[in-house]
Amino acid sequence: MSLYAVAKKAGCSSEALYKWRDRKTSPSSYLLESISYALDINIIDLLSDDATVTLSDATDKEIFKLIKDFSKIEKAKLLNYARTLIDDRHTKKQA
Repeated sequence: MSLYAVAKKAGCSSEALYKWRDRKTSPSSYLLESISYALDINIIDLLSDDATVTLSDATDKEIFKLIKDFSKIEKAKLLNYARTLIDDRHTKKQA
């Protein structure tokens, strides 16, 4: 599928995709979701340099399945919570 076709299906400009591809901009979470939908792949695969990304267990699969249906606000809350967990883990290692 051409970049133009992906842009049209994702509802954005081809210029936006070219800028993202060339690392001149970063796409919004909404645009990532639209592009992944247009390509019929999940966001993890879209962002991965390795096309063979696999979810390691049933828990990972369930998490990503649930996230797919989250609103933008819910995704932001989950991301903040995950960052807090990581920060807590690093703090405990340093103590």
